[in-house]
Amino acid sequence: MGIDKNFGLAYYKAQLSANMNLPTSGKIFLSVKDSDKSKINEIAHKSKELGFDLIATKGTADAVSDVEIDVIRKVSEGSPNIRDAMINGEVG
Repeated sequence: MGIDKNFGLAYYKAQLSANMNLPTSGKIFLSVKDSDKSKINEIAHKSKELGFDLIATKGTADAVSDVEIDVIRKVSEGSPNIRDAMINGEVG
């Protein structure tokens, strides 16, 4: 369990206490429901600033402005898709 002033720091502390190392590089997959798309822009920008590469489903990628995001298919849209990328180790 991690306790702090905000969720991000509390989560970080919880991961540290469980001996989990948070990644500092790599590829992040983004996919959110329509009602959350207004909130994803800031997350995408901060992730990119930290040096992460981003991939997202088309709808989520379209909701983000001024950030380079590679579009990947949903599982229901055929291969290659996000499941394939996870199995191949492209995304953690």
